[in-house]
Amino acid sequence: MIDKEPQTHAEPAQARAAGEKNQISLQRQTYIVIGILLLIGLALGAWASEWWLLLPVVLSIGMLTAGIFGVCNMTRFLSWLPGNPKHSGDIS
Repeated sequence: MIDKEPQTHAEPAQARAAGEKNQISLQRQTYIVIGILLLIGLALGAWASEWWLLLPVVLSIGMLTAGIFGVCNMTRFLSWLPGNPKHSGDIS
């Protein structure tokens, strides 16, 4: 039986100390934003007004067009924010 040492969280801190950036990729940022907006739209649609259910519909249409055409407008928008690399919005 081989005992493994528990992994520590010192590695990311060492990478930051060495000057490397520890940032989330644009694709993961896109998934996070869309997921949060979907949950907000569904929650507000259930409790506030059914008109909020249009938000998940619009996000779903955006995801479908990104899958079909290979260009994600949410990724393009997130790339304009400070700290993100410039990106054309291509999801390939």
